[in-house]
Amino acid sequence: MHQPSPVPSVSLVVYKGSRGGHNVRAIHHPFSQATIRDLCKAHRDYGRDSPYFRGLLHSDLEAAVVIPADLRQLFSCLMDSTEFKLWEAAWRQLLREALPSLLVDPETIDENGNALTLEHLMGEGRWTDPSDQASGIPIKALMVIREHAVTAFFSMVPDGPVIPYYKIIQGTKEAFTKFVERLTRAIEVQVSEVAVREGILREMVFANANNLCRMAILSLPLDPPPTIQDMLRVCQLKVPFMQGNDQDGKHKTPRVAAISGTQQEHIRRPYAPQRNKCIICQEPGHWANNCPLRDDIELLKKKKGGGGGSGRMGGTGDNSRQLN
Repeated sequence: MHQPSPVPSVSLVVYKGSRGGHNVRAIHHPFSQATIRDLCKAHRDYGRDSPYFRGLLHSDLEAAVVIPADLRQLFSCLMDSTEFKLWEAAWRQLLREALPSLLVDPETIDENGNALTLEHLMGEGRWTDPSDQASGIPIKALMVIREHAVTAFFSMVPDGPVIPYYKIIQGTKEAFTKFVERLTRAIEVQVSEVAVREGILREMVFANANNLCRMAILSLPLDPPPTIQDMLRVCQLKVPFMQGNDQDGKHKTPRVAAISGTQQEHIRRPYAPQRNKCIICQEPGHWANNCPLRDDIELLKKKKGGGGGSGRMGGTGDNSRQLN
């Protein structure tokens, strides 16, 4: 029976104690080929910003203690040579900025009691040997090294135009989670200081959310200030109902406007009484006594009357009654 292949585990640095328990030595194991292959495949198939690749990378790296040599090996497989140089420069800068805080931490003294240097953190100089890195760099410092390596990788600017994070606005029909994700990725690339990213994200999410999501966020208590998780939760619960109410209002408003407009048309239409036609020319718009053909008809009747008085009078009298 075919058995599914197990998910490769990462166990890079193992700490073993001596028989008496007084001395602890670190044993280094490099990344397995299966682990690197799976990460490269996920990166190629789904992309660097995909949730699947991000989750797989974080789970593999957080499952064990890794050293600078391991990180170099892994990220060199995920990038071309030029991208790797950019990543290494960004990683170095982050570690340079982190070094002062590590120097004042008693847990980051090396095995000989010496203070850490940038060569320690980068695995350079006399610290290029993986065994020396595993045994000579404190665990807490290794965790910081790993964290900044991942930060440098995801902070690399993608190809194509970059939209400033403060110009990223939620669309009227865009899901709030998708909007937050777009904004998170932009801030991750454009803001190098990790500590301030959360605050910037919280401010931009509220400022650039659409009207419905902003109304939902405003329903949260102000003390303590809402977190991103609070905003995501309230929008997930309330916005669908608010959208339903908004759609009902949009459907009802046109019907009311149509009825109102019809009534206004009846009311505003000027009164136009049914106009009689002229009995002479049979055209509407004037009375018989104002008809332009009246004079011609009168002249014709006089000619037919032969100038007789009674005939003229009778003809004239009959016509007068008809015209009036």
